[in-house]
Amino acid sequence: MNTLLYTGNSSTQSITGVGFSPSFSWLKKRTATEGHNLFDTVRGATKSIMTSSTNAEATEADKLTAFDADGFSLGSNSETNGAFDFVSWNWKAGTTSGITTDGNTTITPSSYSFNQTSGISILKFTSIGSASKVAHGLGKKPQFIITKRLDSTSSWLCYHEALDATDFIKLHDTAGTEDNDTVWGDTEPDTVNFTIGSALAAGTWIAICFTGIDGYSKFSSYKGNNAGSNGIFCYTGFAPQLVIQKLSSSSGANWYLRDVKRDTFNPKDKTLRANTTGAEDNAEVIDFYSNGFKTKSNGLNQQDSGETYIYMAWGQSIVGTNNIPATGR
Repeated sequence: MNTLLYTGNSSTQSITGVGFSPSFSWLKKRTATEGHNLFDTVRGATKSIMTSSTNAEATEADKLTAFDADGFSLGSNSETNGAFDFVSWNWKAGTTSGITTDGNTTITPSSYSFNQTSGISILKFTSIGSASKVAHGLGKKPQFIITKRLDSTSSWLCYHEALDATDFIKLHDTAGTEDNDTVWGDTEPDTVNFTIGSALAAGTWIAICFTGIDGYSKFSSYKGNNAGSNGIFCYTGFAPQLVIQKLSSSSGANWYLRDVKRDTFNPKDKTLRANTTGAEDNAEVIDFYSNGFKTKSNGLNQQDSGETYIYMAWGQSIVGTNNIPATGR
């Protein structure tokens, strides 16, 4: 995974410096109001979905036009390449055949890309509108799953390991955890499949699944303490590059995204919100350390006393001269 900043030119350009050919790229204009645009190699470069919207997938020939060896190419669309500052968060998957199924699998994705080393899989599948088990390819239990229907307006439905299997949370919304056993079928994922229920209506869906990798990624939760700068330290076991936080036990808080490229020193307060089109601003303070992060601001968005917050954290992969991936600490 790598975070890369770039400046748009209102024309066309190739963005390099990611360090690999991305399989999944999440782009956001920092300095003006605009939606979050998500692209992946499974659906194809010009296919955009937006976390700040429930709209169906759109084909946008002038947004992200290609995934390249060291980044991606852009068209002239203002949402992804206007004359503004942008951030991109990029992940590498890569295996596109041989996904594991078992006797319980009822849906094999029609196309996919997964990477068991870095704990990500991107799956395109057709739901039949009733309880089904979808092969995910991770080889481990998924701990965070993002789903979105592509061919119709629909909610962004997310699974997180820290929540009960009857619970889900919406990526496009400030709502807290909601209970509905027709989303995940009241069933925890396993090492081969995750379960969907009738709430994932018949149609075409994308799922982006993650599982924690020691020294690289972690998906967990914490309880707020309302202690100001003496807030909650969350041990990850690596130096975070990107942290996403969300209040889950109550409603009213956004999905906060913070990274080491927009804020190179502590405290980190440059904030974007996955569920809004808003520009970057200076919100609640968080510190990143070599082995985790610490919340440092009171309030519902980060560390209200007794409230539960889920988080998703990634470090940065490193490939040495021997071409063997390691992990960043």
